[in-house]
Amino acid sequence: MLGINLKVGVEATLQRLNAHSKGRQFKNLQFIWGYPTAAISESRQGVTVYLPHIDEAKAVPDGLLHRLVGYVCHELGHHWFTASSLWHNAVHNAGDDKFLHGLINGLEDPRIEKKVIRSNFAGNSRNLFEGLVNHVVGAELPTDFDNIPFILAVEGRRLNGYDILAKQTYQTTPWASDLEWALTEAHTALDTRAIIEIAKELAKRLQEKPKGGEQGQPGEQGEQGEQGQPGEQGQPGEGGEQPGEGKGKGKGKGEGKGKGKGRSSDPTDWIGDELGQHQTEAQQKGSVSAIIEPTFYHFN
Repeated sequence: MLGINLKVGVEATLQRLNAHSKGRQFKNLQFIWGYPTAAISESRQGVTVYLPHIDEAKAVPDGLLHRLVGYVCHELGHHWFTASSLWHNAVHNAGDDKFLHGLINGLEDPRIEKKVIRSNFAGNSRNLFEGLVNHVVGAELPTDFDNIPFILAVEGRRLNGYDILAKQTYQTTPWASDLEWALTEAHTALDTRAIIEIAKELAKRLQEKPKGGEQGQPGEQGEQGEQGQPGEQGQPGEGGEQPGEGKGKGKGKGEGKGKGKGRSSDPTDWIGDELGQHQTEAQQKGSVSAIIEPTFYHFN
């Protein structure tokens, strides 16, 4: 399909889901294409979905439509089920510990997706989430220390019942028992507070384990969730880290930006990376303005 048809399809699908949602309908759902990263914000006027540019005149994979809809459903899950104040406090208290940020995200994402599935907001949300994560993972899961947050994000979804095509690999690592403990605890966690405590305990346990070879150390994980939250009036804001808002500038599938070798566990990075492959040169350089819904005037 062409990029323009993708944009129309994404907006129409989500508008239809919103119109038929039970108890979770937004009074206004707006889309802005051309924001530096994917994000969602809420104001008194409604909810705004921000997505990066895409070349409207070029062909894009049909599966990208499902992955984009799945991504927005995922972000709505954070909007509904992540306690932002607790997440903010955990990030603030952790300082520059990006590894702990990654652990929290890697454990929280499967939890909120399970809540979205049970909410019946989108009847096929499980299939959408499953397709997105399989597209990113590919044929093989990593086993190195830097990729622990990514492993948690994938294996937590496997516990949700997703058919993950890549075989489990974490059992072969020196941290298998600790990861097993964290995944089991997170699978039954009731809220964000519990997830944060599990992530902190896991980080403590991992600090006591030998890393071995050239595998990374805690704190070297790629940056996660540092993009500013869009402002209340549909404009990009400044500062304020949010769950599920990464920079999305990594190279290759799910490789978030940062000093570490780990693949990003944040679906925002996954979508940002893929959309970046379907942009014009001008869009990639940032010389094209954001595109919002046009206003039509009728003259008598």
